[in-house]
Amino acid sequence: MQEQLTKELQRLRRQIAELEKSEAEHKKIEEKLQESKARYQALFDRTLYCVYVHDFEGRFLDANDAAFDLLGYTRKEVSSLTLAEVFDQDQLATALKRVKEIKRTGFEKEPMEYRLKKRGSGYVWVEVESFLIYRGGKPYAIQGIARDITERKLAEEALQESELQYRTTLNSMGDAIHVVDKNLRFVLFNDAFKQWNEELGLETDVIGRTVFEVFPFLPDKVRDEYRHVFETGEMLVTEEHTTIDKGQFITESRKIPIFESGRVTRVATVIRNITDRKRAEEALKRSYDQLRETFIATVNALASTVEMKDPYTAGHQRWATRLACAIAKEMDLSEERIEGIRMAGLIHDIGKINIPAEILSKPGHLSEIQYSMVKIHPQVGCDILREIKFPWPVAEIVQQHHERMNGSGYPEGRSGEEIILEARILAVADAVEAMSSHRPYRAAHGIDRALEEISQHRGTLYDPEVVDACLRLFEKGFRFD
Repeated sequence: MQEQLTKELQRLRRQIAELEKSEAEHKKIEEKLQESKARYQALFDRTLYCVYVHDFEGRFLDANDAAFDLLGYTRKEVSSLTLAEVFDQDQLATALKRVKEIKRTGFEKEPMEYRLKKRGSGYVWVEVESFLIYRGGKPYAIQGIARDITERKLAEEALQESELQYRTTLNSMGDAIHVVDKNLRFVLFNDAFKQWNEELGLETDVIGRTVFEVFPFLPDKVRDEYRHVFETGEMLVTEEHTTIDKGQFITESRKIPIFESGRVTRVATVIRNITDRKRAEEALKRSYDQLRETFIATVNALASTVEMKDPYTAGHQRWATRLACAIAKEMDLSEERIEGIRMAGLIHDIGKINIPAEILSKPGHLSEIQYSMVKIHPQVGCDILREIKFPWPVAEIVQQHHERMNGSGYPEGRSGEEIILEARILAVADAVEAMSSHRPYRAAHGIDRALEEISQHRGTLYDPEVVDACLRLFEKGFRFD
């Protein structure tokens, strides 16, 4: 009996020891559980991400400080909020649908982007990952972790708006525009480009295809042009004459580099159909050439009229014109202005047809009355030429070629800048040729004396820049013969 009691006592002691041990382990588990809860709560409260919990009906149960700060609510206010009050209305249906999916699967397959309403007014964009919370082994609620992506979304919206404006601007342009990458493959084009290709019977589905696949008629030099733009970063303007089944056309192309991080990664090409413009220009040029020939014939006829009356004057006009045009070229005047000087120079003494021949060929000095008659020849010439619609100021040049810088000339006593440059040039050429040539009333003074004369009166009678240009010409070897 004693032995049985002893064994029973030992068994009871073992049970007590096991119970004590189990109680100690349970206490440790409880302590660890409390510690885990504390760590979770600290993480929940202190994380920079917004963390919130809501039930399956969309009522908020809890949220952390980051969520309060983001949306502007207090902890007390959260308990009365629902998804309908926080989520943007056009996204609420999506959010509720996702709640059902998470309850069924246990988690959200991929992060979702939502626009949330802030307390009072305003919105924020968040990227949310959601998953189930279990209690007692059963689904209890949904926890969401949200990251503020407002700045990114605003940047994306701005970019989309910019791209929309860019696309709208691109499509509003009448010129055909396309963009190619370094492999000369199309990456972008506008409506005008598509319409242009449709009219020519060419491909319109060009994205990913090369320039030469879409335009097989392009010459190889186009490849070199693109290479030049990619390598140098310089815009290149070219003109192409193309013949296809639809006919012949002329285009002007502007290849414009597009930079990324300081490197040319793409090239935009602006193609303008200039066929009609070029044909109009050619027709205008033909018309201009015909008109110019008419003016030349008119000038030659007038020059012949003067020559018949005074052979000295006729020769003088030709030689003075040659020198005047050379001076104008030395001064870098345009070809158009030089042509005007040429036309005026050949007839600058046309007004002398109003002077009696005996005065023009009279040896010796003229009387005061005779000289007065000679002095009106620039105005007479201007009056004769005024009604002819020259494309140059021929009448004005003829009228002013005897005016002087200090106002001592005739017929109006103009001075300085009041005298047009073409007339100032012709004045120097006229004086040099006249002094260096023989006249009935005097012997020739020679070139050296003529150049000395214009040098002495540089700035007083004659334009200093014109005089300098004239002197340089003779230093370079200019001769009348």
